[in-house]
Amino acid sequence: MGEDIENIKEIEKNNYEFVVKKDNKKKTSKVFLFISYTLIVILVTLLINNEIVIKRIEKKTGTLSIEEYLGKDEETAIRTIAKNLKAIREKLKQVYKGEIDDSKLIETAMKGYVAGIGDKYTEYYTKEEYNSIKEDVSGKYVGIGVELQDKNGSKVITGIMKGTPAEESGLKENDIITKVNNIDVKDKSLSDTVKEIKGKEDTDVVITVIRDGKEQEIKVARKEIKIDSTTHKLLKDGIGYLDIKSFSENSDKDVEKAIEEMKKEGMKKLIIDLRYNGGGDVKSTKNIVDLFLDKDKEIYSTINAKGFKKTVYTETKAKYDFEIVLLVNKYSASASELFTAALKENKRVKEVIGETTYGKGVIQGVYPSSIGGALKATIEEYFGPRRIKIK
Repeated sequence: MGEDIENIKEIEKNNYEFVVKKDNKKKTSKVFLFISYTLIVILVTLLINNEIVIKRIEKKTGTLSIEEYLGKDEETAIRTIAKNLKAIREKLKQVYKGEIDDSKLIETAMKGYVAGIGDKYTEYYTKEEYNSIKEDVSGKYVGIGVELQDKNGSKVITGIMKGTPAEESGLKENDIITKVNNIDVKDKSLSDTVKEIKGKEDTDVVITVIRDGKEQEIKVARKEIKIDSTTHKLLKDGIGYLDIKSFSENSDKDVEKAIEEMKKEGMKKLIIDLRYNGGGDVKSTKNIVDLFLDKDKEIYSTINAKGFKKTVYTETKAKYDFEIVLLVNKYSASASELFTAALKENKRVKEVIGETTYGKGVIQGVYPSSIGGALKATIEEYFGPRRIKIK
């Protein structure tokens, strides 16, 4: 480093002599050179000091012994992971100023390990996450039957489901929830507030709300709530409108019920809205396709990790022959795209209106763990009847 400084001095000397001969502004040049030299000295000093600090830390705490995986085999990879996690855990125990939750570390390690695959659809669910997923797919949960939104930090009731404990108790839209069982939810996230409201069936929960500027407590019984995956209405000229929000395990029954109700009102044509439908249960989706296509029509085909191909066909005669128009957008994904491809490629829809869909042409399998979580992994790629890849 001393040699470098000497070189810098020599360069400065030469530059100074050059300036004396060619430029009369000697004072400005001297100031500029002095500032430059000072900055260089400061920079060099900082680098040396930082190196000393790092060495002192390493000497005091010791280095972390991490083994590099050299890509040998699966067993070596597993041993390397175990050894490295052990080294990290021991170092945390030695230096971390705080409490360590080992169950949380293990859970997070599993999530991180699976995330390393690099597939956004393959992940490890914690117990809490998996329970939430199961509720979404089953279309039912234990709660009170309200829809909530976070509006500028306030938990506002934006919807009351018909025939639910929330409706029976007198809760109303635009009520602002401030406490749940006397626990303040102002600083809680929306999801944490929902967790407080949910609970075991046939237990009570006390909801504190602000209505018309006044605070009041309302006791509500928790019951099993069925989420209707569809909404429908009959428009003018006998046109039925059916919005399928998601494909849950009961969506096929919900769809059939909605169509039958609109038929009684005189429906002659049908609009099926799949906008913002992110997919869901493939079996339920297949059952809905069965309602509109004749027997032995191809719905979709799949190819798994081992290259095995499977083709799925309709099993019954079409129950409905209404003229159909589909509405889709860029958020229509997975099972929605499967449904659209099946009807469109079998020439069962008059028109598909909207944007290019999301492009999720893969199917995931979910494998529950013994501790309550689950592994979700991409297991198949699927194609429409014309073998066109969905992407």
